[in-house]
Amino acid sequence: MNAPISNPADCEVRGVIRFLQAENVRPSEIYRRLVAVYGEHVMNAASVRKWCIMFRNERTDVHDAERSGRPSVITDALKQKVHHRRIEAKGGPHHPRESTFYN
Repeated sequence: MNAPISNPADCEVRGVIRFLQAENVRPSEIYRRLVAVYGEHVMNAASVRKWCIMFRNERTDVHDAERSGRPSVITDALKQKVHHRRIEAKGGPHHPRESTFYN
C-alpha cells in the first residue's frame, strides 16, 4: 500500500507525535498510525518512543536542536570550483589559464 503522504518534514512527524502523545496515545499506536499515513520509512519505533518521552518531559520544540561540532567547510566558492572541475573532467577547457578552477 502506498502511503497517502510521502516525504514528510521531520518536524511534521514530530508534531504529530507530540499531538498524539498529549492525547495519551501509546507510542506503539503512534508508530502504527505514522506508518499507515507516511509509509514504513517514516521513523522507527524506538525513535517514536524517544520523542514521546521527550514530549512527556515537557519538550515543546519539534525542530532539530543546534548541534555542536565542527562547522561545515563547504562554501559557495568551493562548490563552484568543484562544478568547474567536473566540467573540465568531462572535456571542457584543459588549459589551466582557461579554467576558473585555477583562478
